Amino acid sequence: MGSFYFIYDSPLGELLIAIGPRGVTDLLIRADLKTFLERVRSQSGAAPLFDPARFTLLKSEFDGYFRGEPVSFSQKLDLSGSPFERRVWQAILDIPRGQTRSYAWVAQRAGSPGGARAAGGAAGRNPVPIICPCHRVVKADGSIGGYTGGLDIKSRLLMIEGAEFR
Repeated sequence: MGSFYFIYDSPLGELLIAIGPRGVTDLLIRADLKTFLERVRSQSGAAPLFDPARFTLLKSEFDGYFRGEPVSFSQKLDLSGSPFERRVWQAILDIPRGQTRSYAWVAQRAGSPGGARAAGGAAGRNPVPIICPCHRVVKADGSIGGYTGGLDIKSRLLMIEGAEFR
């Protein structure tokens, strides 16, 4: 079984989402479709097929999320990354909706005390933002910090969830 993709029209712009045999592999916000398809093809070895029917549940969950409803994304994830990156992403998955944690907290949970900067780098390489909510990671002083998708998107995601940040 190969990879499949779907385009979700969100309030943030288009979300390009890919799923492989073991789960969601990629989610890009406001990305170029050609670049996205090439990225998925290079990872899976074949061009992904457009198949909205495979994304019915995920689409429903995103609909709820963007309406401000508490949603637990149920689709399995198939994330490619280093062991450290996968530990960081797992720590991020443990941050409750509507709450934030510091990069230092994430680093500690990932087994790398003092590795806040490295945790921030791993968060920036998160292949499935929103589902793996790296937008919930902020600086130690509570300020928003960085976000690969742009600070406007990070602040909008935090506002949707009702999280407090500076």
